[in-house]
Amino acid sequence: MNYVDIQNKTEIKIEDQEYCSLDIISFIENQLTPNINFEEDNIKYSIPEFLPPIKIKPVLSKTFIQTWYKAEQKMKEADKIIIVGYSFNKSDEHFNSILHECISKPIFIIDTNVDNVIKKMEKLYGFSSNSYMSMSIQGHSAKRKSQLTIIQANAHEINFQEL
Repeated sequence: MNYVDIQNKTEIKIEDQEYCSLDIISFIENQLTPNINFEEDNIKYSIPEFLPPIKIKPVLSKTFIQTWYKAEQKMKEADKIIIVGYSFNKSDEHFNSILHECISKPIFIIDTNVDNVIKKMEKLYGFSSNSYMSMSIQGHSAKRKSQLTIIQANAHEINFQEL
């Protein structure tokens, strides 16, 4: 995981193997605390590069720009897109717009609340809720409209290779 100093956009990188054995108290005291200051003339602080859903996605670092670019390229190159555990919130508009551009390829959404996803797809693609065809996929209820398929299931219940 990376942390970013908001003021100067420098990163504090923690390798995955280090993260497993990370002494969190030492990390806070030795890495984060020296990079925190709330005095008016010298404000600085570090935050995780992972961001919760918020409406404005700040460009924290060059890494963020590169990650979004790579994600967009991979989605455009993909033969099909499988989405699990994503809420399609308005606050994630950047990802939603990338997905909107990929409607010509098969998109599978695995979610336990199909009706909620259909409402979100109405806003994203303009598909009305009564325009979906009902079907069964791998023994689970599913709804399909064009290239979009929403499967009512948990991720561990689906064989992704067979989609």
